[in-house]
Amino acid sequence: MRRLSTVVALGASSAMMVMACASSEAPQVADTRDPVWMTVLGGGDPAAMGNQDQHNGMPAAALKPPHFDNVNATALRVALGKRSLNDFQGIVDGDPAIATALNDPYVRTLMRYIVSCALSPSKEVTYTPQGGGTSYVWEGGLGLCDKWLDDNAASCRDFVSSCVVARTNGLSKRVPISMRDRELPLTLKSRVLVETQYREKGTPLDEGGKPIVSFDDCASPWPAEGDVTRSCGWTPLYVGTCVAGTSVTVSTPSAYCDGGSPVMLRACSGLYGCHKSDAPATYHAFLNNGDSVCPSSNGASVTFTCPANGPKVGTQTTGYFSLMAASQNPNPEKGIEDPLKLSQSLEMTVNGASPPSPFHYPSTEKETFTWEEGAFYGDIFAPPPQDQRRLPSNTLHDTLYACYSSIWNSPQAYLADRLCGDPNPPPGEQCFQYTPGACYPGRCSTASYETCTESQPAPGASWPHPIAVYLNNPCDLSDAKTCTVKK
Repeated sequence: MRRLSTVVALGASSAMMVMACASSEAPQVADTRDPVWMTVLGGGDPAAMGNQDQHNGMPAAALKPPHFDNVNATALRVALGKRSLNDFQGIVDGDPAIATALNDPYVRTLMRYIVSCALSPSKEVTYTPQGGGTSYVWEGGLGLCDKWLDDNAASCRDFVSSCVVARTNGLSKRVPISMRDRELPLTLKSRVLVETQYREKGTPLDEGGKPIVSFDDCASPWPAEGDVTRSCGWTPLYVGTCVAGTSVTVSTPSAYCDGGSPVMLRACSGLYGCHKSDAPATYHAFLNNGDSVCPSSNGASVTFTCPANGPKVGTQTTGYFSLMAASQNPNPEKGIEDPLKLSQSLEMTVNGASPPSPFHYPSTEKETFTWEEGAFYGDIFAPPPQDQRRLPSNTLHDTLYACYSSIWNSPQAYLADRLCGDPNPPPGEQCFQYTPGACYPGRCSTASYETCTESQPAPGASWPHPIAVYLNNPCDLSDAKTCTVKK
């Protein structure tokens, strides 16, 4: 099963300047790069491993009637809240209602996100129906509660719940986000891996977005060797930051032009890869191809004009760009052997000189995700009250909460669009049973959202592990005109 992806980070809440969404102005960003995290997981790039599960994309229907609150799904959730994940096969075998719940693809999707939030990438939960048929394997991702494998969920169900709702999107998108908490093992990454899928999903239940075909392997008959325009055989590198409107050149050492498989470079706008035939979108675009023939005296290079899609740093508007690399030989066996080593060797110049601040390649997660959206918290494993009435079909589970940062003009409508896909629901079809409020000052005890308190369903209910979400652009998770921020 292909692993679903999301963005995680750990850090304090930052003060933010605010402005109109169209110009994407954000706070000044200091150079606060973290040391490279050197523990290798699964052979991936350790400093960017958060990209493997740091996306918002769970369908909101999985947290709403009829999928979430029917008697079978409720039995599953309540049982999960009391048992270890290693007992999952026994949990299902011991209750026919739970086995019935897993016939619902939205319930299985919720399981996928629960396991992805709770367990590390090397761990998984497996279920095989007693009568035979399809076995399901849900893979770990963020590792927020590995001890749940052997212990009950009492000590971590709150922040697994927070993680699930923070990754929920009512608009069938798959968008990179940055999730942060003061105690959870969410580590800010020193570089951000280029996205290999666009955010559009075929259906709400799709695990990923639209694949960027340039990252597919080339196939015979091969494209011409050295064809820098080809739409296959490319490798994602990392996201960089530049000052809008300046001429940026990124080049390799000459060693990458020697030998049997010299490299080529491509630059794209934003956090996503690209190919030349892609129609530009609000969040991605092709910028330029590099050399078609590697000039061995200078190294391979690509030159482009920095886009104006980033925040302001001081008085300068910045931009984000993504780099891709490919071997000039289209045969997959001749591909880039060590993308991390290649990326670390790249040299960047601006208008022909060494880049001044705030130019960075690669840029850190903190530099890439600067817009503070808000926080999410609750308990999806809580048993329903005995007198609970059936919620409206568009209303999220009644023990899930959200609060918003100070950047929004219409915060409640924005959150309703982001989480339920409807900023102006009809009467009786509200997104939240309990209306979201401001995070700080308001629901949460500090500006870093250390503990958030709700007055409903019981006054003073406290949630010690809210998860804050930061965005690359404030409108990434919403389609509505309600996505505007204060000037």
